[in-house]
Amino acid sequence: MTLSETDVLHILRLVEESSFDSLQLEYGDVKLAVSKSGNFVPQVAQAPVQAAEEASAVPAPVVTKAAENLDQSAPPVEAARKQEAPAAASSSLVAVEAPVVGVFYAAPEPGAEPFVQIGSEVDVDTTVGLVEVMKVFNGVSAGLKGRIVEVCVEDSQLVEYGQPLFMVEPSEGAR
Repeated sequence: MTLSETDVLHILRLVEESSFDSLQLEYGDVKLAVSKSGNFVPQVAQAPVQAAEEASAVPAPVVTKAAENLDQSAPPVEAARKQEAPAAASSSLVAVEAPVVGVFYAAPEPGAEPFVQIGSEVDVDTTVGLVEVMKVFNGVSAGLKGRIVEVCVEDSQLVEYGQPLFMVEPSEGAR
């Protein structure tokens, strides 16, 4: 089973309109975890002995994906972060990250010029893109003064909270 972007957005809308704080859905190889508050604690059915043994262990960090098979053409978030890590480590580049989970748009409307491109100079308040969540568009500001050196996501791509959207080379004294 695969989930389309429309399916995921529909599920997000249903959770938002419900009285539930979180939802964890697992069907075959598709796993979806959603939380309104951002404090998601996965619930896993375990045998009592196994649960008792793991209770004393330090919990591993929770990494949730919207859906593993959502878009095979886009690299998974973790793979994207690993690809960008060497660039960020070898220089003083700063990532402009997605403020929320949603669909990223590089331009104000279809067919329009993108807000920024590689080489664009940005300021703290420069809008670099939009992230749509349930028909609400959230502007993404650069957050620093500098120059765009890398575009990390494609237009209309589903992005996760904290996922790098752009890499910016800060201007002198901007850090």
